[in-house]
Amino acid sequence: MQTCPSCGGNGKCKWCSPKGSGKNSDGTKCKICLGTGRCNEPTRAGYRCGGTGKVTKI
Repeated sequence: MQTCPSCGGNGKCKWCSPKGSGKNSDGTKCKICLGTGRCNEPTRAGYRCGGTGKVTKI
C-alpha cells in the first residue's frame, strides 16, 4: 500500500477547517468528506483512502 497523496497519509480531510473537523470555516458541513472528517478526495488515479491514509495503488 502507498501513502495517500490527497491527505499525505494522515487520513484527515484537508478541505475541512480545521483539517479533519468535518466542517468548513463557516460551520457548514464539508462537502468533500461529507462531514466525516476523513479523507475522501480521490487521487489522480481515482482511488480514495477513506481515512486510512493508504491507497492500494496510485
